[in-house]
Amino acid sequence: PWINELTQNRGIPLDAVTGGPATMYMWVAVPEGETSEEHAARLLASGIVVAPGSYLGPSGEGYVRYALVPTESECARAATILEDVLRA
Repeated sequence: PWINELTQNRGIPLDAVTGGPATMYMWVAVPEGETSEEHAARLLASGIVVAPGSYLGPSGEGYVRYALVPTESECARAATILEDVLRA
């Protein structure tokens, strides 16, 4: 079932970020010096779609929300892209 896929996607190693085990969403702090919208735009330019935390309320500024709903292989590909983007 789909819940098993979400659980597997949480296990994909992301050396650049960490998240909790609670839901299909992972909230991640943005790098210092970027707003949540700026960071989301930078990720989008590389093919990773996230929700800027500021779009989800004032307390969300400084974070982006990842949805771990794609397939395991798509999440693994996104993790690789994400690591490259965050190193740049």
